[in-house]
Amino acid sequence: MPGMDAADGRQTPHIVRYDRKRKLTCDTLAPAALRRLGEALSAEPWWSDRWARKSFRAIVLQVIRESAPSGLVFIGPGIHIELPPPFGELFEPIELSSADPQLRMLSGEKSTREERQLRWLALIFGAIAFGLLVPGLFWVIVGRAYRVATYIGAMLLFIFLVVSLVQVLVRRGGRWFLVPGGVVVIGRRERRAGAPRLITRCEGSVLLRMVSTGKSSIRMIEIWTAPDQRWQRAISEREALAFLAAWQCPLDSPDPIRLTELCV
Repeated sequence: MPGMDAADGRQTPHIVRYDRKRKLTCDTLAPAALRRLGEALSAEPWWSDRWARKSFRAIVLQVIRESAPSGLVFIGPGIHIELPPPFGELFEPIELSSADPQLRMLSGEKSTREERQLRWLALIFGAIAFGLLVPGLFWVIVGRAYRVATYIGAMLLFIFLVVSLVQVLVRRGGRWFLVPGGVVVIGRRERRAGAPRLITRCEGSVLLRMVSTGKSSIRMIEIWTAPDQRWQRAISEREALAFLAAWQCPLDSPDPIRLTELCV
């Protein structure tokens, strides 16, 4: 369980959930520490993003130093996720990317709700694509091949632009690699320095929440290591499960030299 001593004396993080009324619950964190976090959260102005304020993050990190040396993980409203168990085996760095098949090693083979929804969407779009194919075949039959070429070209261009936009947005967030008990971040600053940044559970806290963009909601993960230091990234449900399994892993992370060889 989170917060309990591991076999070698290390601990896994405390999982703290909070609802829309800013009520915090945790089965492993000391009541006094949980109460302090709740008071700090309620003390922030109602109109502001409390989680983005340095004053609140400073209190959270102080609670980690004093009462939760194994780290904290906050899971907010709108996150419907079954917490995975800690991954207890050594593994090479795995890139935090939906396309990496190794994520299933950490998160499990069971399909996530998000993946099941995507399968249904794929079936729906397949049916729509089949329906659009019928006019194309008709144009070929009646001898209007140029319309078919224009039609297919426009569709391919649209798909190319969408895929390119997704790739650009992912690259702007840098590259993240999961390691036992932590994550390696290689952003613009880390690339200029020539070394990846290793963030372990013992030095920071994680915030997993839903962020509304006005038209849709995005699942975001944030890591705090200091009041003025924050890393964030949009992730899928599969990536969130893999991250939490690796973050809770009680084993040691690779040394910085080894990480540079594996990730840069």
